[in-house]
Amino acid sequence: MILNKKVVSLALCGVAFLSSCKNETEETRTYSDYAIYKFDNLYEMYSKNDSKYGVYFYFEECKYCKGIMSDIFNYLDKEEKTPFYLFDIKRKSTPEGTAYRDSFKDKLSDDRNAMIEEMKNTSSSVQDTYFFGTPSLYIIENGILTDCLVGDDEVKNSLKTL
Repeated sequence: MILNKKVVSLALCGVAFLSSCKNETEETRTYSDYAIYKFDNLYEMYSKNDSKYGVYFYFEECKYCKGIMSDIFNYLDKEEKTPFYLFDIKRKSTPEGTAYRDSFKDKLSDDRNAMIEEMKNTSSSVQDTYFFGTPSLYIIENGILTDCLVGDDEVKNSLKTL
């Protein structure tokens, strides 16, 4: 009887242990692995030679950016893709992060959708562009902003059609 209780206890411990394991594998790639896609000067945003490309804004500690990091890296690993560039916007509290954010156009409204519509097909410089946080993806065609996707779900979903 004692042996059966031990067997049952061990079996239950095994089930509890296995059920606590995550099915997801942790991302081992880092943004450093994709350095060829990064640019360091914010003002390069509108100066790429590609006719159409995406500029993805992230910062390493952003939990939402971390949540779609695998999707971003998988997109970058594709053979056929729209050119795609990475920009680390840095944490707000750093001098570099503050300077980057100060380079963008001042937000005069709380209506993000209206500001995105205002930028579409007119913004051609950082000073004409609003920044809404990370993660965000700006689509540029022929030197003009044509779309702005903000938030992990919007960015992730756009990778399917970009």
